[in-house]
Amino acid sequence: MEGLKRGAWNFNEDRILTDCIKIHGEKKVSTEKGFKRSWRSCRCGQRKYLRKAEISQDEEDLIIRLHKLLGNRWMLIAGRLPGRTENEIRNHWNTNLSKKVQDLPASKLIHKCSLLHKGEITEEEEDLIARLHKLLGNRWSLIAGRIPGRTENEIKNHWTINLSKKVQDHSIA
Repeated sequence: MEGLKRGAWNFNEDRILTDCIKIHGEKKVSTEKGFKRSWRSCRCGQRKYLRKAEISQDEEDLIIRLHKLLGNRWMLIAGRLPGRTENEIRNHWNTNLSKKVQDLPASKLIHKCSLLHKGEITEEEEDLIARLHKLLGNRWSLIAGRIPGRTENEIKNHWTINLSKKVQDHSIA
């Protein structure tokens, strides 16, 4: 395993892999053909080549929305995209989409909440947090995904400091 490359394949490696598959066939591609990759990485590269279907713009939009809602729960995200694996989704996120999301203006991306800080949490938001907590438990990222302009930490801290006692005393929800 020493000296093997890790991470995303670069353009030259993709080209070499494509040529190697054309010359030697699908079953013959391995580390013996000059790749400085593990056999598993070569196999994943082959699947990428054999798949040929790029992730569409609609799929990218769905991945971004689902990631906002579910976080890094790749299996759940892949379950909403027929024919896509969690590995494929995670790799596409890490190599392409996470950079796109960082470059989007805050107005287009609600979960960039540090730029959209809304001030104190309102009574309506407290009520919604209490109802969502009753339904979802301590799954703060899911709760934050349903309250525009609020971060996961902001909601969790407000719950811990203010709301948990109120709910226990049955004054909310």
